[in-house]
Amino acid sequence: MKTSKVTPTDIILPILSALLALGAVFLFHACPAKEDGSFMSCHWAQETVFGLGCVMTVISGLHAGADSRRMKTGISLSMIPVEIYTALVPGCVVKLCAMKNMRCHTAMRPAVVIISILLLITSAVDIYIGSKREGGKNEADI
Repeated sequence: MKTSKVTPTDIILPILSALLALGAVFLFHACPAKEDGSFMSCHWAQETVFGLGCVMTVISGLHAGADSRRMKTGISLSMIPVEIYTALVPGCVVKLCAMKNMRCHTAMRPAVVIISILLLITSAVDIYIGSKREGGKNEADI
C-alpha cells in the first residue's frame, strides 16, 4: 500500500467535528434546565448533536490516519449522511423551544447548521480530490 500525504481535509475535518461536539456543550449549548431541574426538548437536541459530533470526530480521525486516497474518499463519503442528519437535528428531528428568541433558536441551531455545512463542503472537496486523476495514474495506482 502506498502512503498518502497529509491533506488539508485531514486537519479540517477533525477540527470542525471536535468544534461541533464541544461547542454543543460549551459554546452554543441549548437552553439551561428549568427551575425544577427538568429539561426542555432542546436539551435533547444538544445531546444528540454532541453525540454525532463525537462520532464524526472519531471518523475524521480515521480519515486522517488512512493510508490510501481511496480509503480517505470512502470515509468522506460515509460522513456525508451524518453531516446532513446533524444539520437537521435542531428543529427538524428534535423540536426546539416554542419561543423563537430562546438560546436554542438564536445560538445552537445556526451554529450547528453552519458547522455541519462546513463539514459537508470539506467532505465534498475531499471526495472531489479523491476522484481526480493525479499525474496520469488511475485510482487503483494511487
